[in-house]
Amino acid sequence: RTQLVTSADASLTGQFKYIADNPDGEGNQDVFCPDVTLAPSGDFALITGNEIAKMSFDIGINKLNSTTAAIYIDGRPA
Repeated sequence: RTQLVTSADASLTGQFKYIADNPDGEGNQDVFCPDVTLAPSGDFALITGNEIAKMSFDIGINKLNSTTAAIYIDGRPA
């Protein structure tokens, strides 16, 4: 497994893949973005009262190069 380690950088760049697994119905659509910028967008509270840990991020979708689409849905350029 790959671990993400925090650093002094405010954001990281890399690839983003979302694998859909809807509990009901049809229409799972997997999303892949070859070049993104990921940055935290809020506080990181581990456990507060009855709530579990929450983390939120901003994802900026970038254009990798002129021959690569910015977003692929189910393996097809979007």
